[in-house]
Formats: sequence, C-alpha cells, structure tokens
Amino acid sequence: MRLQIEDIEDRLKTLKSEFETFTRDSNRASWRGMLGNPTQSLAFNARAADLIVTGSDDEGARSRLRTIDPGELILSAGRPILFASKDHRPMTAENVLVAWKDTRECRRAVVDALPFLIAARHVLVATIAEDERTSARESVADVVRFLMKHGVKARSEVLDADKMDAAEALLTAATETGADLIVAGGYGHSRLREWAFGGVTRGFIEDSSTNRLLAN
Repeated sequence: MRLQIEDIEDRLKTLKSEFETFTRDSNRASWRGMLGNPTQSLAFNARAADLIVTGSDDEGARSRLRTIDPGELILSAGRPILFASKDHRPMTAENVLVAWKDTRECRRAVVDALPFLIAARHVLVATIAEDERTSARESVADVVRFLMKHGVKARSEVLDADKMDAAEALLTAATETGADLIVAGGYGHSRLREWAFGGVTRGFIEDSSTNRLLAN
C-alpha cells in the first residue's frame, strides 16, 4: 500500500506540472490533487464548478479506487457531467441532440445545457415514440418552444425505435444529424450499494462514441 501511495503521489506531481504548463496564463484555473476515492473526491470538489468534465472508461470495470464510477458521480455530484468521447476529438457542439423524456432529470439536463444549446447552430429535440405518439409530439414541441424563447435554434422529432433499443435509436439519430453532443437526463437509484440505471442512461454511459452531457 505504501508503494501504491508513493506511485499515486508521484503521478499527481507529474500531472500538476503538466496542468500548470497548460494553464500558467489563466487566473481562473486551480489545481486540486488528493488521495482518496476518485468519485467522492470529484463530487466533493464539484461545489466550486458549473460543469464536471471527465473521460470515458473504455477498459470495462476496473478498480473503483483508481477510476471514477460514472453512475455514482451522476447521482451524487449535483452538477451536470460531460463525458468526453473516447477519441477526445475537439467538441464544437454546433449540432446537438437532446434525448428528451418528460422527467425531472431531463428537464434539469436541458436547463443545465442551455449555454451549449444557445451557442449551437442546430439542436434536435428527439424522443422515442412509446404508447402515445400525439403526447410525445406535444411534449417535444413544448421543449422546442421553451428553447426558442432562449434563442436556441431547435426542432423536434419523434423517433420510431423499431427493432433497436431506445439508446441505440437516439445514438443513431445523433450520428445521422452530425451531432457531437448528446444532452440527456441521468435516471437511476441505489440498489444494495450499486447504481441501477434505466436502459437509455446505461446505454449513454457505456457508448463513448460521442460526447454526452448527463444531469440528475
């Protein structure tokens, strides 16, 4: 354990040096490095931030002592989380897809994402047709009207998932429209110390082909 702690401390020193090299001309950046549970530490320090930006774990389940738990972070941070795409390409957010479902979490995500949506050239508010297609159309139309009042260039679409699951259908729509940012609510609850998520949220967490902003 002592050797592991020394290894982490050395790594933190290296990262701090790199961070200061990139931000030396900025008076708005500050470094915080600490030993501890990474998810809890990140959530704790998020009180001083508008947005949390983190990478995607493409190596599957790893030690929770060395990497964040995306689900726990979404549900505990009290801030929107931007999960970067796995290729870390620059995010323009000119085309944005809002994966809409009329829930508290998704309403929160739309408001949290307003700075991105206002600056975007095209915003698609998409929802999956479930039981009531008319109700779905009315729901996304209301969201578009709300966004347009804030100066967002938005349109709506009700998607048919067909044989795809909802997450796959929304990810496909994002690809087809050239969106490099998806905005969605993060739905989940604690179950015996594990976070249980709905299919769409789980799909967005696991698929790191594009940038995803999730809020709870």
